[in-house]
Amino acid sequence: MHVRTRRLTLGAVTVVAVFALAACQGSTSTTSMTPTPTVPTPSVVASPTTAPATSSTSPSHEDPLPLSTAETAWVNSLNKLNETLGNALVSGAITKTRLLATASVLNSCSSGLARLGRPTDRLMPTLKIVQTTCAEFEEAAKCAKTAAAYVNSYSNRGQRKLTSALDCLDSRMNAAGKTLGDTIIKAYQLQ
Repeated sequence: MHVRTRRLTLGAVTVVAVFALAACQGSTSTTSMTPTPTVPTPSVVASPTTAPATSSTSPSHEDPLPLSTAETAWVNSLNKLNETLGNALVSGAITKTRLLATASVLNSCSSGLARLGRPTDRLMPTLKIVQTTCAEFEEAAKCAKTAAAYVNSYSNRGQRKLTSALDCLDSRMNAAGKTLGDTIIKAYQLQ
């Protein structure tokens, strides 16, 4: 029996996202890991010998409120969904069974997201991005199913179809994984 192996790169994206999330959770900083639009800076800058400027008004755009307990729980649950999706493809020999199992996990994105419930208004932009990302994971699932259909094919046509389907799976999973990881990081940074 001829066993195929292929290395897919989603694991690296997931590992990077997990480390970045760990760094963000322990931080109260609002700096972003990705470029963001420039926000006007206050005209008074505190120096080490000067007390920081305070305002009696409500928090401004530069000083967002921290995530509530419910918001944090929603983002944490979203992160768990991300981990599940990131572990959909295991390393090792590519078999029909593994590819179909991968497709099943990737197809669970939308239902997993629905189980999280509706987030607060502040996290609605995050939800919209994740819904689009789930559609991309579901496209990756179609690629996995196509690959499963050709994994045991030894014809030239079958090999081309298999290679194309695996490339599709790899690129769509990596793109969706990166988008989801970046979105989670930005959600945590709302604090």
